[in-house]
Amino acid sequence: MTATRGRRPAKRPASAKPAADQPPAPKGARASAALKHAQVDPASVSPQEVRRLQSRIGNAATAALLRRSARTVTPSVGSAPGASIQRDDDFTHRGSGIAPTTLSTQPALEEEVEELMEARYGGVENLFLASDVANSANQWGDLVHTYLSSSDVYVLHGLGLGEVRAAVRAVRAKYRQSTLLRMANNIVYRGSSDVPYSTDNLRAFLLAGGMRLEQDDDEVLDAIFETEGAFAKTTVEVPPNHLLMSEEGNIVIFLDDHQNKHQNPHIPELPSENVGQGSQFAQDEGLQYHRVVTAAQVRETIEEAIEAGTVSPESGSHSPPKNAINGIIYDLTITYDDDTGKYVGSYHCNPVVSRQ
Repeated sequence: MTATRGRRPAKRPASAKPAADQPPAPKGARASAALKHAQVDPASVSPQEVRRLQSRIGNAATAALLRRSARTVTPSVGSAPGASIQRDDDFTHRGSGIAPTTLSTQPALEEEVEELMEARYGGVENLFLASDVANSANQWGDLVHTYLSSSDVYVLHGLGLGEVRAAVRAVRAKYRQSTLLRMANNIVYRGSSDVPYSTDNLRAFLLAGGMRLEQDDDEVLDAIFETEGAFAKTTVEVPPNHLLMSEEGNIVIFLDDHQNKHQNPHIPELPSENVGQGSQFAQDEGLQYHRVVTAAQVRETIEEAIEAGTVSPESGSHSPPKNAINGIIYDLTITYDDDTGKYVGSYHCNPVVSRQ
């Protein structure tokens, strides 16, 4: 129910990497990241083996595994001394066994762009750093499009430069919260004795530390500044078919769409597919009644659960017993939202006996 920050799994230790002649089973960007430092002689791999590699780990990972050499490009402003971006040369293979991947949908293109950023261009984090390689989302899009459209590994079907640029922006947006929060802590809150006095001042620190920021980053930077580097969001997203009832302190409460089973007339702000089922509240006990009465009881229940340690950042979801409180049964689920550090209660309720 709560928003989940896009996190990149920790990389496998070098000692745990499989041998080059025994590629691992997982597909996609994580597999390519694990393989990007492996080296084999492309001439020793048969076309049949190339096809097997492509089917198991994807084109970009296969290209990384079979690359002949690499070159290093040093950013104009690095996040650390000696920082560099690793890039693989174009994939080639001695033989006729290369089976190109056709990309024809935007989701597939976005997945492949993310994989290429990991396997070919040094990681998604480089979309947030100033460098001589590319210094905007559009420039990265141009670079990726040139590779995709000229490589023997891919065929773009109905997708052009605009779609590739959009895919790069989508990948950057996917990692915006996690990357900006991590970099803000590394550069500012843990790496400097100076404390930013505004969002603009935080932005100046990050730019001086080698980051490249965009206007779309402002909301995340506001949250990071407001929470002093603790969180990248301050507001919990409203789940589909829910209503925000209360947001005070570190507790957020939503009413879910099952409430209309117990409302006559139904609450128009909620879907009404299940109207008329179950015990009913009185006609004058509508949305405002729930904001004042039942949401207050839910808040009290959540506060008690926090104080008792029943719910915590590590506890996962928790549903209290459905014991009637003042003649009302509450179907409540409590979770902890990692992005905001807030406890979230989602509920609906019904009277033990209809009040109609």
